[in-house]
Amino acid sequence: MSGSASRLGSTAPSEVGEAEPVCRICWEPGARILCPCACTTGVHDHCLLQWLLTANERPEEVVDSCELCMQRWQGEVTVAIQDLLEQVAVLKRSQPGSAEVSAAVGALRQRNEQLTQLLQVAGEAEAARQADFARMRRIAAADRQAILGRLEEERQWRRSNLRFLPQLLLALAGAFLAGWQRGASRAAAK
Repeated sequence: MSGSASRLGSTAPSEVGEAEPVCRICWEPGARILCPCACTTGVHDHCLLQWLLTANERPEEVVDSCELCMQRWQGEVTVAIQDLLEQVAVLKRSQPGSAEVSAAVGALRQRNEQLTQLLQVAGEAEAARQADFARMRRIAAADRQAILGRLEEERQWRRSNLRFLPQLLLALAGAFLAGWQRGASRAAAK
């Protein structure tokens, strides 16, 4: 596997050993440089989005691959919805009256609202899970203390009762020997 194929879809620096990766579209350094194709240079996700939006304005072609290596784009572009809305607004201003752009903006706003609701539901579910986990830990700690208390009580009972065991065994052994001697003396008397 070549070095560029192993980086496909990664967010690694654009050149090996380079301290700060540089975007091949805007030539600015950045913390998040994507490598969405087999090229050795990366791009900012927002630069790639802007390039794709302007390149796909032409109705005769759809740009779905890198213009340098000709490989299809792969991975995920993580652009904030607000940045995406700004890019669509710029595109809309350049093409006033475009119904498709208006529909796309509406769809993006709706998707943004859905994602916000999903994040809220996920946050509530995580809070409930954390509360359940804390409750289970308290119950487990209480159960552990109860079990340890019972074990300590049993140990104390054994200690207190076992100290009488040697005396009890001696008494039983004496009674057995006395009974055995009586039986032996009766047998001898007969």
